[in-house]
Amino acid sequence: MNRVLVAYTTKTGTTRNYAEVLSSTLKDQGLEVDVKSLTEASNLDGYDAVLIGSPINGMQLVPDATSFLAANQARLAGKKTAVFSVSYMHGKARLLWNKAIEKSTAKAAATAGASDWKVFPGRIDKPMPGFARFLFGFPADLPVDRQDPGMARVWATGLAGSLKG
Repeated sequence: MNRVLVAYTTKTGTTRNYAEVLSSTLKDQGLEVDVKSLTEASNLDGYDAVLIGSPINGMQLVPDATSFLAANQARLAGKKTAVFSVSYMHGKARLLWNKAIEKSTAKAAATAGASDWKVFPGRIDKPMPGFARFLFGFPADLPVDRQDPGMARVWATGLAGSLKG
């Protein structure tokens, strides 16, 4: 059986939520999956594949994630790898901001030698102030919770085949 590690860092719990949805979906596809925070994922031995998740802050993956990827680049080289990020803004912000988020996620995926990457919508703790909505191009009625577990299930189902064997 193929063993998969879903490792994540989180600030608000949203990235952990996605990690758990990804894990559950991969298990449904016949994979053996562990979910761990990046601080718990110091040993990658015994895993055939690794998914790494991070929130976006300032249009970039958080430093915990980029440090983990850089420190484990050699150990990830022999494993099937994918990267996911979580951003409240992605998909609803102006094109410039969306591209910056995607560029950061793609760069992290390249560092990890990942075959795939994905940005999922996240949540915030309170509505964006008017100035921030204007700056980023958000509609006034954008909900504070944009999490989409269905999107994560679709992505994980698509990944499952490439993570096997």
